[in-house]
Amino acid sequence: MAGASSKISASLMARLDNMADGETISVIVLIRPSRYEERPKASDNRESLMIFLEEETDKIAHDIDRVLASYGGRRLEAVSLLGAVPVIATAPAVGAMARIATVHSIIEDQPLRGLF
Repeated sequence: MAGASSKISASLMARLDNMADGETISVIVLIRPSRYEERPKASDNRESLMIFLEEETDKIAHDIDRVLASYGGRRLEAVSLLGAVPVIATAPAVGAMARIATVHSIIEDQPLRGLF
């Protein structure tokens, strides 16, 4: 998965390397719109910012869906405006998503554990 490793932790990369063909893993894809610096400032116009983010996340969702259709997997929910996309994917799909320019990082989806 050359080129993708900077967006995937070493521990997740090790898990992906040891997965069987066709096996899937639950991950969260964190995105960053390519035109992020062009976004309207929330303090200026919150509605314009929301429209911008919806348009950008729709484009990124299309890229993610195309990868998942090609390599195996599915998106579990719509892309949140916070930039998180939960997916179930094969190891090759995770690697391919990491090569998408607007993907910031990919983390394993793990259950939350209590702090106390």
